[in-house]
Amino acid sequence: MAMDYAIEKYWQAVDVLVGSGPLQERLTFAAEYLMRLTDRNFPDRVDLAERHDAIMKKLTATPLGNTSQYLPRNLTDDEAEKLSREILSVFTELNGGL
Repeated sequence: MAMDYAIEKYWQAVDVLVGSGPLQERLTFAAEYLMRLTDRNFPDRVDLAERHDAIMKKLTATPLGNTSQYLPRNLTDDEAEKLSREILSVFTELNGGL
């Protein structure tokens, strides 16, 4: 089922976000999981597909890395926190809410 894959990738993103290290760096790793999703992974949920697209636009505004390392997202702490909360919110919604 397409939504199961989206749930899995959002779970992986949330899991890396609660780890240690700078949030901007953790968002880079979260992007690695989320970039595997397309609109097809959100059947009948255009709202979630649009939210996912907005998240990805922010996460991939700059390359995720170069040939030798991952690059932290170029976001302020406030922007990084808001984006992390949006990722958690989409994950929660994918699971039917609270």
